[in-house]
Amino acid sequence: MRVIRNQKVKARRHHICGGCMDRIFKNTIHTITVCEDGGRVFTCRTCRFCDAVLRDSNIEEYGEGELREESYEIRKGMPECQTS
Repeated sequence: MRVIRNQKVKARRHHICGGCMDRIFKNTIHTITVCEDGGRVFTCRTCRFCDAVLRDSNIEEYGEGELREESYEIRKGMPECQTS
């Protein structure tokens, strides 16, 4: 697999995170990665929590939703993600 593009962008509309399958809301900064694998080009968007999981681990490839548990562990420690 070859990465063609990997950059932080601001969402112009709602998207779904490929790592945890949660929503990426409009105007949220997230990462977009465009890859080529065997002649097939695909795009994956990841939220800031899944970005942190990927940055702090050895994970190079993952399936849809496979980062859910790890990203929720990161969210637990963030005050803005706490529910009352």
